[in-house]
Amino acid sequence: MNTRTKQQKQSTCKHFKKFTFDDQLNILLFACYATEPFSIQDIQDAVIDAHKATIHSQLQNFVEQRYLEKIADNKYRATLYAKDIMNVKGVLIA
Repeated sequence: MNTRTKQQKQSTCKHFKKFTFDDQLNILLFACYATEPFSIQDIQDAVIDAHKATIHSQLQNFVEQRYLEKIADNKYRATLYAKDIMNVKGVLIA
């Protein structure tokens, strides 16, 4: 495989990555602190630059694990269970 082909493959695959534990934790924290339902685009803009399909897959895993609930076609929110284990209360403390 020549150098150019390797570079092309790396550039197209960089957004299709497995999430690290830190990435997963950051997504979950974002979800727990979100004051309104969020979308995949919100995750891309605020948390991690990854392909939409990759983020969608991770969000689906969180739904299956009951950390998130899907409330519309493309909107999610954290469950009380997720907020409890992340020690996030539903109110702001000044």
